[in-house]
Amino acid sequence: MRRRRSTVENPDSTNGTIVDGAKIPPGNRAPYNDGDELRPALDVKSKVCSRQK
Repeated sequence: MRRRRSTVENPDSTNGTIVDGAKIPPGNRAPYNDGDELRPALDVKSKVCSRQK
């Protein structure tokens, strides 16, 4: 079974969307991995943590 890759999208936000320090251009998607830092806005941070079954 192939595992699907998770992505985050920047829907043309004014403050930008950043994955592990790389800014996602407006209207684009970017893949992310377990442990990556997601910043849906310049003043918000979160870490990706997936659970293995």
